[in-house]
Amino acid sequence: MKGSLKMEPRLGLRLGTKKFVTVDSDAVTSIDYSQKLKLLEVEFRDNQKIYHYLQVSKSIYENLLKLKKIKESLKVSGEKDPEHNYSIGKFINLEVKPRYDYYDLSVSGRRRGIDLT
Repeated sequence: MKGSLKMEPRLGLRLGTKKFVTVDSDAVTSIDYSQKLKLLEVEFRDNQKIYHYLQVSKSIYENLLKLKKIKESLKVSGEKDPEHNYSIGKFINLEVKPRYDYYDLSVSGRRRGIDLT
C-alpha cells in the first residue's frame, strides 16, 4: 500500500470544495480536489461510483483540468480525438489508479479491499 491506513477526516463524504467540476468524459462525471487533504475525488459515469484517491499531488488535479479544457476546445472546434490522447478516463487509468490508494465511498470503511472498521 502506498498510503497510510489512518482514516482521513472526510472519508465517506463528498468533498464539495470550490474545485468541484463536471467533466465531458465517457468515463468520468466529475472531479474534485482538496489540497489540504491531498485527496482527489472522481465520480465515474458507468457505475456512478465515487472514489477518493489519497495523497494525490495538486499537479495531478491540474493535469485533469488541462485535459478538460483541451476536450472542451476540441468539442467547440469540431475536432476529434480518435486516439484518446486527451482522455480524462485514460489519464486516470494510467496515472491515478495504479499509483494511489483509494477509498470507495460506495463501500463504507473499505480501501483497496482492506476492512478499516
